Amino acid sequence: MSLVSREEALIYHSRERKGKLETMPSKPCSTQKELSMAYTPGVAEACREIQKSPEDVYKYTNKANLVAVVSNGSAVLGLVGGLMIAAPALGLQREAEPIERTPFAAFPGTLGEWRATGRGTLSDRVARTLGADDYILTDFVHPDATAPVNFWIAWYRDQRDGGVHSPEICIPGGGWEIDALEAVPVMIPSAEGRLPVLLNRVVIRKGMSRQLAYYWFDQRGRHIASDISAKGWLLWDALTTGRSDGALIRLITPILPNESEETAEARLKGLLEQAMPVLPTYIDTDWPAPEKG
Repeated sequence: MSLVSREEALIYHSRERKGKLETMPSKPCSTQKELSMAYTPGVAEACREIQKSPEDVYKYTNKANLVAVVSNGSAVLGLVGGLMIAAPALGLQREAEPIERTPFAAFPGTLGEWRATGRGTLSDRVARTLGADDYILTDFVHPDATAPVNFWIAWYRDQRDGGVHSPEICIPGGGWEIDALEAVPVMIPSAEGRLPVLLNRVVIRKGMSRQLAYYWFDQRGRHIASDISAKGWLLWDALTTGRSDGALIRLITPILPNESEETAEARLKGLLEQAMPVLPTYIDTDWPAPEKG
């Protein structure tokens, strides 16, 4: 039985202010059901209504609030959601390839000179909302670093009904404000030379406290900053390989008083350099294996 009915999805998209996003979410997104109504599969119902009656774009999206023709990605996400739902019935989806990965319970507690201080656990409520099939949450410390780096990965076996959700939506829910957000390629040393990891670099603030974070969506070896692009590749993988697994990787560290962003960012890069060669074992990503000594 579907978690979301057609009627619930349409009411969700049309009530109060149209669309779903502003600086803060314009619709509640705190539960798995609400997130499923906001994105896959709920948004597909709104898109079907818009296809039948184009004027309904003002009822189910925030187009009426825009002063320019700007897409917030709902149409793309709706297309992906609709095709993902229809693919099995239309015979477009291949049988899933086997997924070979090691559970995060075996993730090393030492990455170079970085040491994990223990494993964190999510509350039952948060774990249900995220809906991840496996995750790791821990702080890594370094003898030369003045602050820890919090390391978080959520892995999903099947994202066709829910799946990864962007931290850009969740951050305001914790009382943090986004000071700066940009997609940047971060060059990381590897066994094949310096390679780029395309990720989001975000500075967040709560009162006088600031933090710097890296995050990206990993879709079977693709390092993706855009959640819309991640949904597009999710559709492609589901149709061509039958798989819809993927992960969200996030590293975050405090920006200490009288500390520059560059100093804080050096911590993120330092841990990321050590983590990247290890990740393929746990999330089926693509990164050159380290040279054997």
